[in-house]
Amino acid sequence: MRWSWPTPERGPGLALLPQQLQLGQHLAYKARRAGVPFLEMDPAYTSQRCPRRGHTERANRPTRDRFCSRCSLVGSADVVAGVNVRNRACSAWVFVTTPVPAPARTGRTVGSSDP
Repeated sequence: MRWSWPTPERGPGLALLPQQLQLGQHLAYKARRAGVPFLEMDPAYTSQRCPRRGHTERANRPTRDRFCSRCSLVGSADVVAGVNVRNRACSAWVFVTTPVPAPARTGRTVGSSDP
């Protein structure tokens, strides 16, 4: 993703360019229209979190090719971030695909006055 530099109008910090926001909205729209679930994942700390141990630390990423300071995982920071995003999506997917429970059946029919 491309980030724009902060300006007085936008305030402090980095802001997404309008094209990226529009792309995300367009993907969500197309997914809804096709009946496909669409998940937005927060990318925070995905390149600093070890996918093996779940340990997050800035020291986990001394270079782009070395990784975890605890378990000595070696891998590209981009690949590790992708694995972490996938893991988050799989965890969230449980809530997306959980069926809504049907109302409990009491054995009575609608309109009957029997107790």
